Amino acid sequence: MSQRQITSLATLPQELTDNITSHLVTRGDLSNLSKTCKTIRAAVLATLYENITMVVYGTYNECTHRPAKVPPMNFFLQTLLENPKLAHHVRSIEFKAIGHRIASQCGIKPPLPPMAHSPSFAPLVEETTQRLRLTKTSMAIELVNGVLENDFHAVTALILLLCQNVVSVTLGLDFLIRNPFLAAVIECAVPRGTGTDPQDVIFQSLKVLEMGTNLDPKEDTDTFRVLWPRRLPGDILRLKNYLPLFYLPVVERLVLSLPALEPGVQFRWPAESAPLSKLTSLLLPECSVPPEILRKVLASTPYLVRLEYDCSLHTYERFDASAFEAGLDLVKDTLVHLETRIHFWSRETVQPMDEEEVWVTNGCSLRGMRALRHVSLPICVLLGWEYATAARLAEALPPDLLTLRLQGDFCYYAGDEWDEERLTPCLQTFIADGNWTLSTPMLQRIVVAYGHDGFEEASLLEDAFSASGLELVIGSKYP
Repeated sequence: MSQRQITSLATLPQELTDNITSHLVTRGDLSNLSKTCKTIRAAVLATLYENITMVVYGTYNECTHRPAKVPPMNFFLQTLLENPKLAHHVRSIEFKAIGHRIASQCGIKPPLPPMAHSPSFAPLVEETTQRLRLTKTSMAIELVNGVLENDFHAVTALILLLCQNVVSVTLGLDFLIRNPFLAAVIECAVPRGTGTDPQDVIFQSLKVLEMGTNLDPKEDTDTFRVLWPRRLPGDILRLKNYLPLFYLPVVERLVLSLPALEPGVQFRWPAESAPLSKLTSLLLPECSVPPEILRKVLASTPYLVRLEYDCSLHTYERFDASAFEAGLDLVKDTLVHLETRIHFWSRETVQPMDEEEVWVTNGCSLRGMRALRHVSLPICVLLGWEYATAARLAEALPPDLLTLRLQGDFCYYAGDEWDEERLTPCLQTFIADGNWTLSTPMLQRIVVAYGHDGFEEASLLEDAFSASGLELVIGSKYP
């Protein structure tokens, strides 16, 4: 009689082990499983280290000096330093804060949990910086000292540099403010120019990068994104620090809150050779770069499919819609989805106060963008600030458009601009007698998002649209 073979978890094929571990929800469960035996540990290590999320929890009190909970990032760094092969398993990194803000008036960077270093730790950190070729940068000594002193920013910076196979990185706003190492991390990890040594390119696999954009649902961050670069420019990444990210060899999606250019600084782009970007999605939430600079950035994105441009300018600045059109013309053959919002800010709540005040100059015709299918933007950008001299809607829309969303980014207009009473006849003229089918035959839906309480002229538009075959959606600009 043959002896029955006993099957254990350790003897299962790797694909079955992967299937089992995929049902373990918490990292603690995975960690406990990895401690059962060496065979199982080797089988689950990739899953255990694949996605790394570290969250600093606070109490939403701006004068709370210490957050309620800080993850043991320093212990995680020590593990990677002692076993560098573990870093090769990391594919996704997300560092963020909830209820805590370094940028607040009383906020400080989170203190990491106390950790006693062994005598071999300092030489290990120095050896690692040499292996990463960081000795070429000015930050090497400061980074080593920061790690040895358990500094929050130094620890997070070195973790990023160790995870060279990472595919997706998300850095919350707290991880950008007052971080003296992040600019140097980008500089040494991203290729610059045709003469770059391949060994110096660290983030060769990075496809998705979000910096300062994962919003805490209970926090209002636009004030800090817009005001902070102007008040304390040394405490944030500058525009020039973001630009090397467009040289990432396989990046497909960038979400960046680009700051305004510092006063007196001339913008040169590209700095060296033109980046060979594979970027398809560029999202710029609460950014402060005007259309003139955006146009230069778009010159390096020949494969761009999606652009979301949330522009926050000061009240003394003007949004030049013709410069915006010139930038879009650079991606007219690839861009499918376009969202544009405009905000003007100051220390007080302001709006245009008289009929002579113009905040948007010229207009941005999309007629030549044959690939564009979905558009969302203020009508004053599309047709011009003043209603009396505006172009016809049919002349400004892309020919193969599917959906159009017209939004009101201003609470009110002072003079003869695009209030609801003027937008309504504009749309009525557009759909009258089926003329829209000649200019935009593929158009299916128009969304009107105006005002705090919806669109008061809704009934007039609904009557006009009912016989046109077009879908009309009326909604508030505030979801």
